[in-house]
Amino acid sequence: MKRILRKLKKALPSQTEYYYSRSRYYERLSAKYGNIRSYVSLLSAGNKLASVESAVSAKPELGGSSEDVLKKYGEPHCRLANITVLKNQILFYKFLLGGHKTKCEMHFFKNKMFLFTYTFSYLTPNDKIKLVESLSKKYLSKSIDLKNICITDEQGNKIFLHDSSDFIIYYLAAKSDFFKEAELIITREKDQNKKKSELHQKELLNRL
Repeated sequence: MKRILRKLKKALPSQTEYYYSRSRYYERLSAKYGNIRSYVSLLSAGNKLASVESAVSAKPELGGSSEDVLKKYGEPHCRLANITVLKNQILFYKFLLGGHKTKCEMHFFKNKMFLFTYTFSYLTPNDKIKLVESLSKKYLSKSIDLKNICITDEQGNKIFLHDSSDFIIYYLAAKSDFFKEAELIITREKDQNKKKSELHQKELLNRL
């Protein structure tokens, strides 16, 4: 019995490893999304792509509440609250999708989901082709290359890809209040910085 318990202890992660794993994801997500500009840049990236309309709604979870997500997916691997000045929330999950290890992020503002992502870190070129085919057939009823394409549904939600060291699928509620408020904050910051610059220039001219 003692021998079996020792083997189980070795096989299972220690509490230290468990909390380190969670803290590592906190750090990564905080670094990635700690500034609202990260989100606005993501929206801008989707807007720059050629848009193809789809009659199929992108991710029914978009616009849904965190309570709905918890009912469907259970407790997340970790959760972050008040991630930016707009106090949005992120739920982070890990699971298998089509046999592939997948990281999933769900982002909420005022308890409404505005961003959903799948991240695949270990795909072969053939795996990527199959994923793109499945995605395009589901939303466009045909197989096309989505490399420079943004799929847009009737509600204005966007689906697009990022293929780098990781392969990421973004589902984004472009008309979410989060983006409207984020863009307002950025515009105000630009105006304030411009005024400061003009005041400093005026001071220099007066005192030199």
